[in-house]
This record gives sequence, structure tokens and C-alpha cells, in this order.
Amino acid sequence: MSAVSLGISDSEVYDNRFGARANNLKTIYSNSSLRTFEFIIENDVSDTIYNVTWNCSDGLDSIYSTDLEGNQSLYDYLQHNYSSPGQKTFGCTVVSNDGAESKAIVFTLNGLEIENFDILSNNASWRVVSYDVRNYFIPMETNISMDDGAAEYSRVTTLASNENIFVFAEQNFSSDGSKTFTISLNSENYTNDYAEAFSLEGVSIENYNRHSSGTDQIFSFDVRNNWNPSVVVWNISGVLSNSSSLDNDELLMVIVENNYTVQGKKQAIITARSSSYEDTITDYFLIQPLLIQSLITLSEDDSEAVSELIVENTINNTQQFSWRLDTQEENITSNLINVSDNIFVYIGSEYNDEGVYNIRLNINNTNYNDSEKRGVVIS
Repeated sequence: MSAVSLGISDSEVYDNRFGARANNLKTIYSNSSLRTFEFIIENDVSDTIYNVTWNCSDGLDSIYSTDLEGNQSLYDYLQHNYSSPGQKTFGCTVVSNDGAESKAIVFTLNGLEIENFDILSNNASWRVVSYDVRNYFIPMETNISMDDGAAEYSRVTTLASNENIFVFAEQNFSSDGSKTFTISLNSENYTNDYAEAFSLEGVSIENYNRHSSGTDQIFSFDVRNNWNPSVVVWNISGVLSNSSSLDNDELLMVIVENNYTVQGKKQAIITARSSSYEDTITDYFLIQPLLIQSLITLSEDDSEAVSELIVENTINNTQQFSWRLDTQEENITSNLINVSDNIFVYIGSEYNDEGVYNIRLNINNTNYNDSEKRGVVIS
């Protein structure tokens, strides 16, 4: 049904089917491979409908035709014994002189299922795992196999309907890294797989911290050997590399101080390796021994501005520096200034015309420098 007026349209789909209707289809009983279905056929008009028949999946058809009086319903019960588990679709169609209508349902017949997988023990290179194999279907002979990348186990057994077996396996890995337990169940007409990924971390870096004091950086962290007794190699990129013999679960505390003499952005990569596994932490920081902590304009009028500069010395030694202010009208420079901690500098500048000026201030000494920009309004 649709309507159109002045370029505007609207429509609606209406199901005006009547007569013999497929009213409902559902499962009313389940037992391993057996399913019982209820199919309801309804006559939703007051007149009698003649020659009503129906047919369903798996060859379950009506063996006779019938007539349905007005507003009468027919209940049919159908039973099917499935030969294999898995996802199934069951449908029924009702046919009469007035037409046909269908209903369908989708369901799953459980078969051999892998349940309750668990890693019972973690001890260096050893792993102990367990899981259940349950048969929800008719009795089946199945091959249960497990592959962990180092070894493969296999066993053929017959499971009765609703029978459960407990599987227990122990494995000693020769190397660390990423591993996967893969379990496979194979019978004549059904397969099922389960995979559990995990990692054997031969070594781990714990409790990392970095303390900054100017150009001095103090790195502290713990190196733990999670593997069998072995030599653990650890290093801080560009700073130090070393190795230590550690027993299983032994912890090594590392404290390293390094003085970075070149300013700028830094990257420290901390690594520890045992066997084939490597743990890594990456840290980023900035070395700025001499920096502009603040640059603000204290006052500005129609011809003058006063700026406040705060310079910070982040190292323990006294430094000398000079500054230069570019006002776009003139360059103002200073003599060398000693700074041991913070120093405040006040700079007055003159302007010939009204407007907005972008001022730039630079500080520098032999080794370090910094710069800052801001706007000044002269009006």
C-alpha cells in the first residue's frame, strides 16, 4: 500500500494472506540425537478450508489431507532421529487451496565438546593442563589428540551418550616464547577443535622507575628469571649492558645512573633476555639543563611593553647564559648572566606603531639553549 502527494510518498507492506496459516513451529523434546517438533496449522477465517496438507524437512510429510473448519487449529507432532550433530534447520510448509505458508527453526545438536580447559601448574618450563571431553550425542568412537608445538598426543576411545572423560597432560618445553595447546576431536561424522594460546616468559622486567635530576637519570628495575637456571642478559640502550646467572624465580635488582650531556628528546630501551624470550620497556624523556620556565607580558600600552622572563637551571652546577629578545622592532641582547637555580629577568621594549607583535626570546650558552614565543598588543 502506498500514497503520493505533492512529491511526498509513503508506503507500507501489509501481509493480507489468509486461510491456512503456518502458525507456529517449535521443539518440544530433546534427547541426544532425537528431536520432537510441534507444528501448528491455523485457519484464520470463518469459512472451511479444504485439502490441507503439509510437508516438513527430512521427509516428514502428511500422509493424508484434511479440512479445517473456520478458526480451527491443527496440531501435528513430528519426530526425527538425527545421524550427526551440528547446526540443523527444520522447516514445515502448509498447503491448501488458498496457497502455502512456511515456518523454519535453526538449532544445534551438540556432539563431542571440549570443556573446562585449565592450566593447573606453571613452573618454569613445565605446564600441566586438564580438560573434559563430553559426548552429548549418541555413542561415538573418537580420536582425542593434543598438540602443543613440542609434542603430540593421541588416543582413541568410545564415549557413551552423556559420558564425560577427564584428560590430564604434562609438558616440559625446551624453549620459551608464544605457545598454543591445540585439542582435536575426530569421529566418523563429527570434528571439534579447541585452541588455547599462552606465553612462556623466560624473563620479565618488573618495577621499572626512572628518577630525573637535570642531566642525571637514575634507572631502577628488577629482572626476574622465570625459566630454568640460566644466564640473563640485560641492558639499557646506549648506557650499559650486562649479564647475570639467575636461578628459577630469582630476582636481580638493577640501579644505574647515567649523565646525558646532550640536550633533547631521549629514548631508553631496557631489555632482558633469557633463552629465546626477551622482555622490553621503552621510556621517553627530555634532557633540558637550561630552560625558559616562563615568559609573560607584565604590561603593555601604546608604545611600551614590559616582559618577565624566568630561566631555570636544572643541574647542580652554576651556568652562564645570555638572552636575546626579538620584538620585530629591535633585537635586545644581554651580557652573560650566572644562574644556579631560577633567575627572573625583566625586559622593557619600545614600539613605534600600534599593532600585534610576535616576540621571540632565545637563551643559550656553550652547550644548551631554549626559545619561546608570545604575542604583545600595542594600542
